[in-house]
Amino acid sequence: MIARPGFWFPTREQLKKTYTSIVEGKAKAGQLLKLRRAPAGTKDVTPFKNVGIDGMKGRENIYDVRGELILENVKDGKSTWSDAGPAPLF
Repeated sequence: MIARPGFWFPTREQLKKTYTSIVEGKAKAGQLLKLRRAPAGTKDVTPFKNVGIDGMKGRENIYDVRGELILENVKDGKSTWSDAGPAPLF
């Protein structure tokens, strides 16, 4: 039987793993762009919470804001923000 072409989109758990891997790689390479504040639009999307990025202390949340991966690191009640670049297109 021949497989028919169709649309496929990853599950939320698959997206969380993919986004975490991308952000973790950028963090290890020192390629995260520090932001002064939360970018506009972070309140409008549901974050991937507590992703657990190696080498970072605190609680990490990843947001996909208009196609950009945004990392929020919450430590001692204070948030710092970083831009990890474009999100993959599916």
